[in-house]
Amino acid sequence: MLLLPLLLLLSCREEVYEDGEVLWSITLRGPIEGVPAYHNGVIYVGSDWNRLFAIEEDGYPILWQRMHGVFLGTPVVWEDGSVVATDWWGDMYAYSIRGDLLWEKAEGSWNIHPAMDGEVVVAIREVDTIITTLEWIDKSGNTIRVDTFPAGIGDLGRANIVFDTEGNAIVSCVTCDFILRFSRDGRINIRSFSVITHASTDGEAVYTVFSSSTGTYLIKIEPEWFTFDLIKITDNPDPEDFSFSQPIIDSRGRVIVASEKGLYVFTKGLSPLWSYPLSSCRKFSSCRIRMPTPVVGRSGNVYFACSSTLIVLSEGGRLLWYRDFSKDTVKVIEGIPADITSLLLIDNRLIVTSCNGKIYSLYVNDTYDYDAPWPMFQANPRRTGKVRVPFNFP
Repeated sequence: MLLLPLLLLLSCREEVYEDGEVLWSITLRGPIEGVPAYHNGVIYVGSDWNRLFAIEEDGYPILWQRMHGVFLGTPVVWEDGSVVATDWWGDMYAYSIRGDLLWEKAEGSWNIHPAMDGEVVVAIREVDTIITTLEWIDKSGNTIRVDTFPAGIGDLGRANIVFDTEGNAIVSCVTCDFILRFSRDGRINIRSFSVITHASTDGEAVYTVFSSSTGTYLIKIEPEWFTFDLIKITDNPDPEDFSFSQPIIDSRGRVIVASEKGLYVFTKGLSPLWSYPLSSCRKFSSCRIRMPTPVVGRSGNVYFACSSTLIVLSEGGRLLWYRDFSKDTVKVIEGIPADITSLLLIDNRLIVTSCNGKIYSLYVNDTYDYDAPWPMFQANPRRTGKVRVPFNFP
């Protein structure tokens, strides 16, 4: 008589996973160079196979896929699950949660990392590299505000947009050597640096990495925009030999940046805390990407990539575990490595994308640091570019 209740009890017991265990993986045919977004149980990601995918968080089914040009950038997601993404040709598309086309914008060339200001998509448009504008687009696809860039600033296809707590739009471009701030009242501030990472913000100050003939530096631009502080990261005489990630800022007040030579951790005042050196990572050139941005968990753990290896460090910098994806025998295209291209931390899941066209879901006893001002690329799983955007897991 006790056998049936025991069997029922065992069948109801939750399955136990170990940190780093692969829950599922899917081959998306082409290299994955873009950064996925997540909202309400759905992962949105593009691939070099000319497709944008919406994937259920448990891996199956693939809810829908839409074919356009190569999607190399970052989708942004509205609260209702509708999504906006730009393809390699600079065309922008908006889809409903079911995958129905809401609108498209093929005029001009749009940047591949749009942002979201409330319910409004913010993106950069270029017309023949002569006129460049920052445009606010409502959910119906109508442009409701336009700011024009200073003359001579163009080639912004890979530029990134973030917002501080005042609603100012901050534009950084790793190929253009400047950072711009578009204020709500129409003023434009500009700082000229040899910037080699996209900018992040704690809501007030702006952080980025720049290079000079004397080395590579983490720089902090103060809220008034006219002053800045810096600290040297490396004496490397040729900073272009290194690839650095966008900085992240966690709820503990740490600023964290990864490079091919290791992970560096500072206070928000730019005092060094600790570093985790690496001998070297293979160049991230096979997928035309730079160093993937780390993510920080609510636990304080830091997740970052070195070539095809995922490395997980504790809050104090101790190695917890790692996983090497190079031994994955399923290759999409012969000769393309399994270099990690992006990381996305959600509730008990770490989503990892690879240059060889695979997306993985790993179990982690952690969740993203939703109290942090800037815990990952584009700030939060919806990739809105907004600092401290509330996010509730379903």
